[in-house]
Amino acid sequence: MQSAASVWLVYRPSGSISATATIGFLSMVPYTVITPIAAAGHITITLLAIFGATQGVSNSIKVPARRALFAQLIDDKNDLPNTI
Repeated sequence: MQSAASVWLVYRPSGSISATATIGFLSMVPYTVITPIAAAGHITITLLAIFGATQGVSNSIKVPARRALFAQLIDDKNDLPNTI
């Protein structure tokens, strides 16, 4: 669902198919890098630490952006606490 929402958020304001495809592609790049490592059993504590730090950075950007988006999508601001 998040992938669909991401590309929709690009396509709706821009109308650009190439920008939408680029964002969709970039969102899949981590899977192509991490999956072979994980599937081959080469996960180490260091890699888990790197993945955890990366996820933390991603969440520090994603969560405020998502909350700002919800604030724009909700018509009745009294419903805002229920969306977050």
